[in-house]
Amino acid sequence: MAVRCLDMLYKSEINVNISTFWDGGYSAKLGDDMNGFSAESSTDTFMQAVEFLVEEAMKRYPNSLFATWHTEVMSIR
Repeated sequence: MAVRCLDMLYKSEINVNISTFWDGGYSAKLGDDMNGFSAESSTDTFMQAVEFLVEEAMKRYPNSLFATWHTEVMSIR
């Protein structure tokens, strides 16, 4: 599911960044270097990083292709 979420964020033209540095956990950012980041978080796991990005994208882009897709997928569960 995490890979599909990242793919749908990409298809919706919502820029994200996940990086890691050895034992420093994960850094998750919504946005990009060129236009700036609207949300940032440090997490312990990759899944927490993806969950953070999903939550922030849903808040900031409620009318996006991603939000529509995510709402539909979650209603099926």
